[in-house]
Amino acid sequence: MKKSSRAKLVDALLKASNSSSDSELAKILGIKKQKISYWRSEKGSLDYDLLLEKFGRETLKFLSSEHGFDIETREKEREAKAGQLLAEAIRLLSEQTTIKGSIIEKSHQCNQESETVKLPFFLHTVAAGLPVDTTSPADDHLNLPLHMIAHPAETYATKAYGNSMIGAGIMEGDILIVDRRLEPQHKNIVIASVNGEQTVKQLWIENRKIKLIPKNRHYKPIEITKEMKFDIQGVVIWVLRKTV
Repeated sequence: MKKSSRAKLVDALLKASNSSSDSELAKILGIKKQKISYWRSEKGSLDYDLLLEKFGRETLKFLSSEHGFDIETREKEREAKAGQLLAEAIRLLSEQTTIKGSIIEKSHQCNQESETVKLPFFLHTVAAGLPVDTTSPADDHLNLPLHMIAHPAETYATKAYGNSMIGAGIMEGDILIVDRRLEPQHKNIVIASVNGEQTVKQLWIENRKIKLIPKNRHYKPIEITKEMKFDIQGVVIWVLRKTV
């Protein structure tokens, strides 16, 4: 039976995310497997915003040229919708101008009073490049809400480089928030040091073997051997990205 363009697109997403099954792709996207089945059968509409977030614009531009994924039209629709929402917000706020101690003033006051944590920010990029020496002085600092960080004294920020983890939603330039205190578990995204170089990968522990798994079919897994100098330097707990 000839596959539909939608089914071909799902197959392409499997390859782009280095997934071996619809179930694994669903986990990466954070949705139910049934939704992937709907996409294949063309019963349900594609979640464009989710795919843009997880795979990035350049990857989806390539898929659009091959499988009819109309990213340009979708982005124009998103911009138009954002403009409409902004106009509506301005209209609603203008109706409150006569009220003293307005919602905006109260919101600003709450933000000032909210607790934050100051994390060391190491600007060296991490993927297959320069190590991040978390014992040396930080290049900068990053303030985040305290409720986002479980172990402030053991947490730091750094930047991602390359596209080996696009299937996990990590793009070049993303800020990675890393917790050194957490015990690394199977399938965690971790910062690992291999022979003195750092990389961000998915930790895979199976049959007493350890592998570092990329989320891009163009990269090969790294199998850890006894001869290697190997250390896990933290678990990635947040990925921050500027969208504008």
